[in-house]
Amino acid sequence: MVSIKFEEVLFSDKVPLRVYMYSLGYIEPHWHKTTELIMVLEGNLSVSVENKTYTLGPTDIILINSGAPHELHSENSVIVSIQLNLSEINHFEEKLENIRFECNSTTSSHPELFDGIRFAFAVLIRQNLWNPQYIDYQNYSICYYLIADLLRYFQYEPVDIRDKSNLKSIHISKILNY
Repeated sequence: MVSIKFEEVLFSDKVPLRVYMYSLGYIEPHWHKTTELIMVLEGNLSVSVENKTYTLGPTDIILINSGAPHELHSENSVIVSIQLNLSEINHFEEKLENIRFECNSTTSSHPELFDGIRFAFAVLIRQNLWNPQYIDYQNYSICYYLIADLLRYFQYEPVDIRDKSNLKSIHISKILNY
């Protein structure tokens, strides 16, 4: 049986966002309370999320929802990871941490939707590595930018497919709301 560990991500008192850049080997199955965005800078990365495996190459992006068991494996990749503590950003959206996103550039037929997220990664890398003055303001603004992009393009509502009547009403509701 595979052991899935809990990873605690610590944030500053001021900003509910953490940025990591590292060369990767193998990260055991784990989960955390945060939402994680990963972008590959170089090499290839194998990501398993809830028993599905994806292979990411340079500039590919994947989002791992809060609480989702996942593991990472690579021989030669460099990645950037953004951890978002959505429970600390409920200024406009009630229970933001309960919203689920489907954000995976390897499975999307609309690569242009990921341009805003790539832009956010670039700003975060540049600002956090080379210009730390007023970094908390910059990081907070990028945090809101990312959340707006995720809500606009990648939000989805998981549905229990066993309840066929629920599927029909959700489908009709989406059509009416369009």
